[in-house]
Amino acid sequence: MPSKIRIKVGEVEIEYEGEEQFLKQELTGLLTAVAQLHNAVGAPHKKAPQAVTTQSDTATASNIKLTTSTIAHKLNVKTGPELLIAAAAHLTFSKQQPTFSRQQLHDEMKSANAHYNKNYSANLSKHFTSALKDNKLTERAKDSYALTADAIKDLEARLG
Repeated sequence: MPSKIRIKVGEVEIEYEGEEQFLKQELTGLLTAVAQLHNAVGAPHKKAPQAVTTQSDTATASNIKLTTSTIAHKLNVKTGPELLIAAAAHLTFSKQQPTFSRQQLHDEMKSANAHYNKNYSANLSKHFTSALKDNKLTERAKDSYALTADAIKDLEARLG
């Protein structure tokens, strides 16, 4: 699906029009390159570059306002990786956080008392690896995670 994005940071502006897959895989690197170019131009880097316009549906404006526990119940969560995704869904939809840290996800997992198992803490790295491998989470930067566009669409359909 063709996508279009324009990023402007100070005097540096980049436009891209093409395949959505490129944006999914390369957006983080592109944002880093724009920030580095912005710094090289000599302007102080005050905030991270932001997408100005996009036709790609990678962000969500969903009205799903549920707790992690309720999301886990609706998704019939039975495993640590599933609870991790439920926690990410809560942060994405209810708290409107596009990215979150490992600690934030773990705290949200623990907030779902009926679904959380103390062994999940010991296996947290495995749960992250599983979610990343299954293309449900993406690592935007060191210790900064986000749901993938496909995971967002799937969760919106299942929770809608």
